[in-house]
Amino acid sequence: DTLAPRHLDLRHHHGLVVGPPRSGVSTALTTISRAHPGARLLGRADANHLVDACAEVIHRAAAGRPGVLVLDHADELLDSPDGEEVAAALAEVVRSGRDHPARVVLGGEVDAMARCYHDVVAAVRRGRTGLLLGGDPELHGAVLHAALTGRSDLPPAPGRGWLLGPGVAHRVQVVLT
Repeated sequence: DTLAPRHLDLRHHHGLVVGPPRSGVSTALTTISRAHPGARLLGRADANHLVDACAEVIHRAAAGRPGVLVLDHADELLDSPDGEEVAAALAEVVRSGRDHPARVVLGGEVDAMARCYHDVVAAVRRGRTGLLLGGDPELHGAVLHAALTGRSDLPPAPGRGWLLGPGVAHRVQVVLT
């Protein structure tokens, strides 16, 4: 709305980046991981490394250095045969984030993340922090417990959506890097 730079504030909460297919979720996650020193970006292909990456983030945070685990396709990994192990590893990072600068940013398809009942996803959603890209803001805002209204003057485009934080909602266009 103002053409001013915005950032995903992870100082107090974990984050969620959601949208329909081709809305720019993966690109936004890459941008977030590049913007946060000590961030580790994982996708579907890196699922085998997830437990180690979670331990690395917790170790960094326990040493006083911020650690961020950015996980693309979290919805698919949580619904996979290894879903319980994935959820348990992520839950450790979320628990560590109460006392240390450890954060997770979960990315995925908006409808799948809204239907995901893993405790770790519910904990991240409760933080009301993240990006809602593409989709219908009136329908999909609920995934981050937000009441949003659409704007007909801005057509949908990859990377366009809402940046949300507790009590804050800004229209944004993610810079595609």
